[in-house]
Amino acid sequence: MSGLVRFTVDTAALLDGPASELDAATFGVLHRLLYQAWRKDGLPADIPTALRLVGANTPALRDLVVEWFPLSADGRRRNLDQEIERERLLLACEQKASGWATGRAG
Repeated sequence: MSGLVRFTVDTAALLDGPASELDAATFGVLHRLLYQAWRKDGLPADIPTALRLVGANTPALRDLVVEWFPLSADGRRRNLDQEIERERLLLACEQKASGWATGRAG
């Protein structure tokens, strides 16, 4: 996943949704977790290990990981909205690569 260095966030949904109830410190940890999940193609299944990536570990943060990063079939914790964005970007990359290959062949 090294090619996917950027992702978009629906800021209105994030700021007006469940994250609006988080205090500033917890909101910051959530963003760090999102960034780590993007860079590392998900978070480790083990919650304390996932939280060590951002240098924090409290019961409230463990609950945050469970809520925002459910365990996926591959054993990684993934944010569902983020994974939709990952699939969208991967498809766009594949289509672009396919277009380049087609353009060069012709």
